[in-house]
Amino acid sequence: MPRRPPRAVIAILVPLTLLPLMTLPFLTPPVAAERSRAVARALDPDPGSRESMRLGWTQVLKPALQTPVGWQGSLSSCDEGSPSPAAQQATARVVNYIRDLVGVEPVVFSSTLSAQAQEAALMMARNEQLSHAPPSSWACYTGDGAAAAAKSNLYLGRSDASAITGYMDDPGAVNTPVGHRRWIIDPRQTTMGSGSVDAPGGDWRQQSHALLVIDPPSWQSLPAGTPAYLPWPVAGYVPVQIEPEGRWSLSASDPLTDFSQASVLVNGSAAGVTVHPVKNGYGPPTVVWNFRPGFKAGDEDRKYDVVVSGIRRGGASLPSYSYTVTLFDGDAAPPFAPPSVTRVGRAHQVSLTDFSTAWRATDSDKVTGLQTRSRQRTASSRYGEWAEDPWEEGARSSTLWQTLAIGTTVCESARARDEADHVSDWTSPTCVHTPIDDSWLLRSSGWDKNARGRLWFGSATASTERGSTLTMSNVVNVTRLGVVATRCTGCGKVAVMVGRKEVGTISLDAARTRRKSVLTLPALNEPRDGTVKVVVLSRGRQVEIDGLVASQD
Repeated sequence: MPRRPPRAVIAILVPLTLLPLMTLPFLTPPVAAERSRAVARALDPDPGSRESMRLGWTQVLKPALQTPVGWQGSLSSCDEGSPSPAAQQATARVVNYIRDLVGVEPVVFSSTLSAQAQEAALMMARNEQLSHAPPSSWACYTGDGAAAAAKSNLYLGRSDASAITGYMDDPGAVNTPVGHRRWIIDPRQTTMGSGSVDAPGGDWRQQSHALLVIDPPSWQSLPAGTPAYLPWPVAGYVPVQIEPEGRWSLSASDPLTDFSQASVLVNGSAAGVTVHPVKNGYGPPTVVWNFRPGFKAGDEDRKYDVVVSGIRRGGASLPSYSYTVTLFDGDAAPPFAPPSVTRVGRAHQVSLTDFSTAWRATDSDKVTGLQTRSRQRTASSRYGEWAEDPWEEGARSSTLWQTLAIGTTVCESARARDEADHVSDWTSPTCVHTPIDDSWLLRSSGWDKNARGRLWFGSATASTERGSTLTMSNVVNVTRLGVVATRCTGCGKVAVMVGRKEVGTISLDAARTRRKSVLTLPALNEPRDGTVKVVVLSRGRQVEIDGLVASQD
């Protein structure tokens, strides 16, 4: 698939520059907008890994850019229609992949804002021109569409996810402030709307896109962990397919940052680097420069060392900001085989004791280091951020996990590098869950406490009454459920429920007595929230519960 429209056409297809009415202060009002859940986030792109960025291009961006618009509407009857759900998802995927790369939080597409953006896109395609202030004399004019046009990135000639990469390129003499790019990566954003029109016949003037990016009621305060600087292209490995043809920029997450006196060196030189006058009011403060990378598909990887000096804040000078971009051909096969990393031994899904995890890496070149990362959650909380451990020398790594809190799930993955400095992708996570002890569960009538040395934490909860329940409230995102129980000849049967829905049943009947048995049900197709109950189904038969499994794979 061509990366961009042919050169003979792209000069006509540039997005319209943002008008002064879109110049807004860098405010942080509270979030108060309706948002749709129908937007998937592209997970964990790693610009430090060439292979991660190659797969991001070939498996995330490229398929999204090839998704047909599937527009259902009519220009002649002013029916704005809508793109297909798949096309809308693809557009959101590209927006969020880009935001992931620069280090800002994802956005969702609001159905309300998208409907308004759709009306704006219809007006652009019907009138075959762009305007952030369309007159009421325009065909298919609507007040909502005109209001959306004033708050949107607009494109004529692209009608799908490819408009997003066009906005990120921000080509043409009128787009030197890269306002479209800045709105897309603005860390305040939580909510956007997207509208696409792709009229039959192939006339590029009847293909349009509107990305509604200015919705102050949904903006958030600057999230903790937002990087101080947001370069485009990002620091690290970048497929040439998303390199913005030499129009590079550096944005700052602090709204008081001043780039008006900034200078830029690329590979130690200012020769051939044109720094454009700084213009504020388009999302975060940004300095923009043009130069000729001289890189094309098929070339060997090439590094560009960038130094931006003269940055100021509150009248005071800040240190220069330096980073390196390595361009490569995302469509070319990888020139190396990264190390292979595997888990050593069995990955226990549930553990009642302290446990160890171990990893081993192999490679045709010598493995020089191995790194692990982990994240944790409880039954009533979601996973935290990945915490990366320092690199360890050699091809093996092991970790002893001790005294995990009751109900904790810990997930771990690993990656390795070789002496050629090739770094593998992170392995798929493997998770271990420590169950919730029975003493933490709310008991109905009909239960007794049993104490034996061979029980988990020395005691269990027992019943022979049908309908007796053990309850754990406020469980979130659970996919794996089960019990820790005693199995014996003639032991009874229990059901496990989330809310009012039964997940499955577990028989405790066995040929011989086994205490502290971990019995899990098949994993759920999707995570569930609610109250988890263990319900006794049998009557007059022993049921002894030692713990509850409630984890997320």
